[in-house]
Amino acid sequence: MPKTSIMDFAPFIPSEATLGQSDLLDKATELNRQSLKLAGRLSDESSDTLRRHMAVINSYYSNLIEGNNTKPHEIRQAQQGFYSKDPAKRDLQQESLAHIGVQEWLNEAPPELGNIYSPEFILELHRHFYQNTPSLGTFPS
Repeated sequence: MPKTSIMDFAPFIPSEATLGQSDLLDKATELNRQSLKLAGRLSDESSDTLRRHMAVINSYYSNLIEGNNTKPHEIRQAQQGFYSKDPAKRDLQQESLAHIGVQEWLNEAPPELGNIYSPEFILELHRHFYQNTPSLGTFPS
């Protein structure tokens, strides 16, 4: 078996002399310039599809941090109206949908940076969340 070293796992970085004799830097610069042209060029349909999928992923990871392990496919099922027969799982699906609903609310009317820490905004944020989570109780007025 051949001997391995840490360099077997490190990225290849050409020497300065080699880079000076190559057009690699020019190609990398051009690739970066061309990629910037593509920024924001998704069709509305593609952008909406990506936003919907990312909302599920954001909900999954945010809720996972809280110890709620609702899988993305379970969240998508709930979006289509198919809930688990297990009451605990169903509650978590509803929580995920409420989380996604808050994301959509924020996307529709993003708050001003100066307001995101205000008690009024935080109360409104929680109100939007709890209005869609009947199993979690009602939000105090």
